[in-house]
Amino acid sequence: MPGSTKKERQTIKKRFTCDLAARCQAELYHLYDRHCGSLIPLQRAAHGVKGAIVKCYQGVHCECRTKSLVYAGKERNNWLTDNIYLPSDFKVSGGEATVSKILMEKVDARLGDSVLEKTLWNLTTQKVESVNRRLMRSLPSSVNFTRNFSGRAHRAVYSVNHGPGTAIKELCSGVGSPITAGSSVSKDLDKEQKRHLYNKARSQSLRCKIQKRNKRHKIFKLHDCKIDEEIYVKDRVMIEKKK
Repeated sequence: MPGSTKKERQTIKKRFTCDLAARCQAELYHLYDRHCGSLIPLQRAAHGVKGAIVKCYQGVHCECRTKSLVYAGKERNNWLTDNIYLPSDFKVSGGEATVSKILMEKVDARLGDSVLEKTLWNLTTQKVESVNRRLMRSLPSSVNFTRNFSGRAHRAVYSVNHGPGTAIKELCSGVGSPITAGSSVSKDLDKEQKRHLYNKARSQSLRCKIQKRNKRHKIFKLHDCKIDEEIYVKDRVMIEKKK
């Protein structure tokens, strides 16, 4: 890893780990958009992507032009050009065969054939955790719902899939007690459903993703500035801060 001191190399190593995970996940999202549900085409496309990722971190971006789904692989338009974790001139040095083997092992941890087979439908932990949070809300551990446990669990999952307002209306209609249209209850449920859809669309919008990315970039810069200011002086307890 590049760096003049041990601390700098450790920092770059941690940043590289975060960046490699982000790169693999970005490529994986595009692979799922094209081949979600089809295992053989997904694995075949991932083989080329893995080689492009390994070459990219070694400073060779030509394979990204044909195999990468994220960047064009040009000199001024590659993964490291506008990176929030690593500098634009980052390059993994060392023996080419050894470095390629190590990088490929790390990439296989996310884009390997066995991993793709297990995550064929792209069921990320965020989707699973959203269902778990809804289940914990409907089925708290402090109460034993022996009579209607199954119904409350199905209602929680249905609410995650269709939204809180629509789920309550359809479930009430299903049991023969529909909510009157235009009533105060119906209006409140419509507002709740509208708020849910707005927050969902906003979190998935490009503008929100760019804001989150810029915020992460700013936090990393502040962290670097803080590390630069922490200068060790022997036999001195308090260090004067720079104005």
